[in-house]
Amino acid sequence: MLDTERLDREHFGRAAADFGYLELEPIYLETVGRNWSDTRKHFQQVLGENFPFDELRARWRTYSKDYANKFGVPLKTGLENLLSVLDRIGIPKAVATSTQRHDALPLLETVALLNRFTVVVTGDEVSHGKPAPDIFLTAARRLSVDPKCCVVFEDSPAGIAAAHAAGMVPILVPDVVPPTDETRRIAHRVLSSLEEAVVLFTTDELHFL
Repeated sequence: MLDTERLDREHFGRAAADFGYLELEPIYLETVGRNWSDTRKHFQQVLGENFPFDELRARWRTYSKDYANKFGVPLKTGLENLLSVLDRIGIPKAVATSTQRHDALPLLETVALLNRFTVVVTGDEVSHGKPAPDIFLTAARRLSVDPKCCVVFEDSPAGIAAAHAAGMVPILVPDVVPPTDETRRIAHRVLSSLEEAVVLFTTDELHFL
């Protein structure tokens, strides 16, 4: 929903350089969409147990927060119109983010989105992060909606895999990580932006909603 992936990549690179790591972007891209615990595990598996992930992450968060405080956080193109259409149709909405709750809620409030969702599930509230289906199944349960009747908008391969594993309808809107052939195969649709999403709800394509 938030157009932060490119900024996050820049802030991560800046933080990594502070610690003397200049070639970490390929590893970073492999973790997009995953929670902090899984991201730490992946970095330490690749770079060793002594890799200072928590310290680097703290620096990275500082750069991201400083940027957000100074310049704001842009929304993805088409998001506000899509939310308005879903409100008009009466479809309940949930956020299922790998971000931890103490970061996610203030951010959603800052961009005036928190009150537009019935449910918010965060990465620290489930045992297994994306690509496991836990976070989406938790969101469906809290919405009291059958997972088969849930549509998921995701920008990462891990998120699409999680939605597919949950038995939901995965819609891919690619961002910094190009989709693999497998990601394209399991995605119900691949959209260039959320502007294209409205038609899904104004035709009979998603007839089960």
